[in-house]
Amino acid sequence: VQLLHQRLVVLAVGEALLLQLCRERRRLQRRAPAAGLGAVEDEAAAVVLLAGAHLAEVEREGAGLG
Repeated sequence: VQLLHQRLVVLAVGEALLLQLCRERRRLQRRAPAAGLGAVEDEAAAVVLLAGAHLAEVEREGAGLG
């Protein structure tokens, strides 16, 4: 049950971060359409990679591998 709980937390945090980045992207588009979008997209990619790496770590721990 703990592993499932950790997975859900990781997924929820990742989803919340992606939603926050989407809001920031829309805000930047309203202010200056071309300014800063590359940085927001780079941040979003990093968030997805970090969430995926953390989820893999949680799964390894659950399987007794880490």
